[in-house]
Amino acid sequence: MNRLISLALVVAIATILAPGTAAQNGAEKTGTLTIPKPRAFTMGFVDMERLIKEHKTTKAKTEQFQKEFRDQMEKLKLQVDEMNNIRDTLDIHAEGSREHLEQLKRIKKLEATLELEQRIIKIEFQLKIVKTLKDIYQRCREVVGVVAKERQFSAVAMVSTSEVDGRTRSEIVGDILTRPFVFFDPALDITNEVIARMK
Repeated sequence: MNRLISLALVVAIATILAPGTAAQNGAEKTGTLTIPKPRAFTMGFVDMERLIKEHKTTKAKTEQFQKEFRDQMEKLKLQVDEMNNIRDTLDIHAEGSREHLEQLKRIKKLEATLELEQRIIKIEFQLKIVKTLKDIYQRCREVVGVVAKERQFSAVAMVSTSEVDGRTRSEIVGDILTRPFVFFDPALDITNEVIARMK
């Protein structure tokens, strides 16, 4: 009986210590917790600056907004011409007369209106550009995600292949420091793939 109990204990200990039970299906067992084995980490790279610049919407939208901006500024130019005409005829009226003061008021009012309208047009133009770039960036991310899954990348990092730019030392240093990857394997660059799909 004692031999039977001892044999059962030996079998139980051998089963616990057997290498096959320590890792099943690529997982390690720690007590009751099963920890999956980490898969190989592979990283891809993408030039986001190029993606946004070469996205089919970028050029079309930018040109559209620029035309709208020019058209609105042209309308303002007509008001500027009107204001200048009033200024030219200001000398007709005696300085300090009621007509002279009314013309001055009209000029001041036109100046204030023009300045305000100019600022509004510029703000609206900037807001449109910002919204469009956000939308384009989101679309680029979606396509990058699809390509990354197909290539089985764990992550995709942004790189820049453009020349380092800046007019001052701090601008140059700033541009360099925003490029954390100083080298990457071109085989891991998916920029051209993503651009082809976006077109």
